[in-house]
Amino acid sequence: MEFTTTYTGYLETYAEAVCVVQACKNGHLPFASSVRPTRKSGLTPPLANGTTYVWKQATIDQYYDRHNWSPNRQAGSFSLYRETCQIYWSENRRVELRLTPGIARTSSHHPTCSLRNETYKFKADGLMRKTTTVTVDNEMFVVYNYYKPEEAAVRLLLRPNKDVDLSLFHVTTTRGACQLCRKHHKKCNKQDNCERCTKRHLTCVYEDTDDVCSPTMITV
Repeated sequence: MEFTTTYTGYLETYAEAVCVVQACKNGHLPFASSVRPTRKSGLTPPLANGTTYVWKQATIDQYYDRHNWSPNRQAGSFSLYRETCQIYWSENRRVELRLTPGIARTSSHHPTCSLRNETYKFKADGLMRKTTTVTVDNEMFVVYNYYKPEEAAVRLLLRPNKDVDLSLFHVTTTRGACQLCRKHHKKCNKQDNCERCTKRHLTCVYEDTDDVCSPTMITV
């Protein structure tokens, strides 16, 4: 079975994942295939920098792309994985490590889930995998986005919210409180420079409330 790449680019926010799913539902972008790759199916989807797949959540079988990945790290609505040179899998809260020569085994228990952890042997020039689920009109879809963090960090990959071809499906979001008001648990009027920051002669800094995951947070 051949897999069709749904989209090529970097999904930085959850709203961008929703945008891609909406484009699939409206026939503007293709779904990856009718069947998700699993260990049982033996199917292998081609992976490259920027590859994005969208599947309908029609099965509970675990997705399997035949690449080695670190345990996941949660970042907002996304689960992040980093490509490794070895295999990690968990069973009954334990992890079996198939280590490459010269890499010491530090613990038989699940290591700290950090994408910078020296416990893992990360693949040089490897990919990141970013996954999430999106529900639209009572239908659940699974989104997988593969990318190289160094290219995503310097904006070399196209993002859906910058893609004019997807302008009809862009999702508008509501700005949250600025960092200062959020830190002190104060009400923020969410202006370009809010009242509290203006009184303190500070410049407002807003975080994207759309589950932004900065690519630089996982580079070594």
